[in-house]
Amino acid sequence: MSQLSLTPLKTPGKNEAFSVLDIEATKWINFLTIGVYDGDTFIHFEKLDLFIHYIIHRSDHDSIPIRRYYAHFGGIYDFLFLLDAFLRHPDLSVSAITPRGSGILSFTVRTARNRIVFYDSSALFPFSLKKLTHSFGVTHRKMEIDHSKVTRVTPQLLKYLKYDCIGLYESLKKFFKTPIIQDAGAAATLAGQALKVYRRRYLDRPIESLSVSCDHFMRRAYAGGRTEIFKPLFEGKRSAHLHCYDVNSLYPFVMADYEFPGSCEEVTNEKLDLSKMGFIEGEVLVPEGTYLPLLWTRENQTFKKFIFPTGRFKGVWSTLELKEAIELGAKLTDFKQAYYFTNIGPIFKKYVEDLYQMRLDSKDEVQSIIAKLLLNSLYGRFGINREREKLVIDQGQQGIIPYLQLKSGIRIAKKPIDLKIFSNVAIAAWVTALARIHMHRIMRKCEKTLYYTDTDSLFTTEELPTGSGIGKLKLEYSTRQACFLLPKTYYTDHKIVMKGFDKKKITHFKFEDFQDSLEGEIRLQIKEEDKPFRLKGAMRRGKLLLIKKGADKRIKSLYDKRVLIKTQNGWDSRPIHLN
Repeated sequence: MSQLSLTPLKTPGKNEAFSVLDIEATKWINFLTIGVYDGDTFIHFEKLDLFIHYIIHRSDHDSIPIRRYYAHFGGIYDFLFLLDAFLRHPDLSVSAITPRGSGILSFTVRTARNRIVFYDSSALFPFSLKKLTHSFGVTHRKMEIDHSKVTRVTPQLLKYLKYDCIGLYESLKKFFKTPIIQDAGAAATLAGQALKVYRRRYLDRPIESLSVSCDHFMRRAYAGGRTEIFKPLFEGKRSAHLHCYDVNSLYPFVMADYEFPGSCEEVTNEKLDLSKMGFIEGEVLVPEGTYLPLLWTRENQTFKKFIFPTGRFKGVWSTLELKEAIELGAKLTDFKQAYYFTNIGPIFKKYVEDLYQMRLDSKDEVQSIIAKLLLNSLYGRFGINREREKLVIDQGQQGIIPYLQLKSGIRIAKKPIDLKIFSNVAIAAWVTALARIHMHRIMRKCEKTLYYTDTDSLFTTEELPTGSGIGKLKLEYSTRQACFLLPKTYYTDHKIVMKGFDKKKITHFKFEDFQDSLEGEIRLQIKEEDKPFRLKGAMRRGKLLLIKKGADKRIKSLYDKRVLIKTQNGWDSRPIHLN
């Protein structure tokens, strides 16, 4: 058995003491004060050196040492202040910074006797502190304050800071004290938390990690949800409406309903068997007249995007997808190799059933939110990439890659690491393949009236059957006008979605603005405010605390995942055709 196998957790998890922190500043980078709350006492410091003295004492001298600190979205803001101070302090050493997107998941600081880890709590709760404190119903809910008028530390600012800190602490405490979390033990991320719960309560036998070569092959077959525009414009006449449907818990549904691959039992370039559980590398031919192809690629040199084309193209697909695509008219024109897997059965069935029932039975929003978060976070952890990198202080040690130098003279380096943890991306790829197939079957029922789809939702003028159970369609809303410009960028009477734009600044846009933008006129533009650079952007400029000047932000891209066609009767589209 591999030392990286996933094994059951036989003993309850440990939940250590923790504190939370929050920083207030003027004009983003001019430090005013930092607040800290440990469950008993709120304290603030107007100098970071005093805060450093405080955390060293709590870590090295208290009978109950505090070695964990959380800040909500600290990875894109608060941690920049802390790193700037810690890197220059003679009694501390920053041993590792774990990136997360453009920010920081966590970083570790070593004192004379201990180590302290700072975590971004948004990795556990991926929504605002205001929504978190209100949804969790804590006593100290986030307050409102006009930051443009904050110039100094005042009683009003301290009350605001206190509520931020205590509200986050109360929310984390509720989360960690939930029986299912307390039994498994706390984790740094939602995916890690879901895996701990799964190992503690539902895993009854070990699951093998994949070998390095199998892992590399399987990552070519691992893709997410389908986001496509089929008809970009809808203008309802008389009683006509465009309906938005959403699948209830799409990923948990397929996780509960199907069996899954375990370890790779055969690699062959001779034997093709689509009845087996496996993944096939080859070339396919999808007929040009196909309106809604099932197979996808991101390996074409011309269109380096995740697309669902017609024509001839290469890739790696699950046997599930290939078998269904062939039944719909596609042909496998070249077979290169196959990886076949053992069938380890419906390994997620009980996990999904229990957590979904926990959602239905929840007497408060806390239980419902926790169940939903755990349901949607588990499968992705099976596909974690063990090849990572951390940022470390460059002191000439071996095995690091020089990265950049700050103006303070401190050198930062990248340290490639191979995490010694469980990973089986075949399981995660099987989940996402099942989800795409499920959505494709629904979409085929309304192919001629389909306007847009995004992972687990779709817009159509058809009235589709709905239900309240897991995997059933739910009617979210109906609209009389809609315009779809890009994936996750569209207008409806019900809401406006513009990926990457401040939600507060797009509410004034009208249907006509989107319609004109579809015709090529730039109408969707906002003025961004000044804001701090995130970690890597700041470091590339030599400092951790730097302001990024606000600029005009506009929709520039043209939709390029299908070919849009304007007709006398409106708009339509066809798949990209690859030769």
